[in-house]
Amino acid sequence: EKTPLQPSLDQLSAKAKHVVSGLDEIVWAVNPREDTLRSLVDYIAAFAREFLDIARMPLRVDVTGEIPDVPLAAAQRHGVFLAAREALNNIVKHSGAKEVNLHVTTTEELLEIRIEDNGRGFEPDYATGGEGLGNLRVRMQEAGGDCRIDTHPGQGTVVFLTLPLHPEAKPLS
Repeated sequence: EKTPLQPSLDQLSAKAKHVVSGLDEIVWAVNPREDTLRSLVDYIAAFAREFLDIARMPLRVDVTGEIPDVPLAAAQRHGVFLAAREALNNIVKHSGAKEVNLHVTTTEELLEIRIEDNGRGFEPDYATGGEGLGNLRVRMQEAGGDCRIDTHPGQGTVVFLTLPLHPEAKPLS
């Protein structure tokens, strides 16, 4: 039974689309001053907090270690952000999770974003199809990274987004 305080999924979806398609994301995506790994990590964490707050899902954010100041092309940043957004959207729409964990680990060579929920999970075969799940892999591959999904019915889901970093490709100043 719905209470008046519980937003419908449609309202939630509309609000989320509004948050996401706002000018803010476009400005961030094309701003050359934001072309760093740190900007990407900060933006994903801020988006996750706002989005899951609207969905009334508790979120734990854990950023391990110092984020190296590595340059990232706008297309890479945007691709990784869109994949993370898609993963969070899938959790809200399908998982029935009570909690979400966002873990970000960076080294000089690799960015790993782990988005974990304690929801219902699904059959791993399903992870290869499905528009949302297929999109994750495509977006990450276009950004030069990869996506792996670990899930089993009744056991929640973990989405791993990884992006190799190339610090030696620093622009000459």
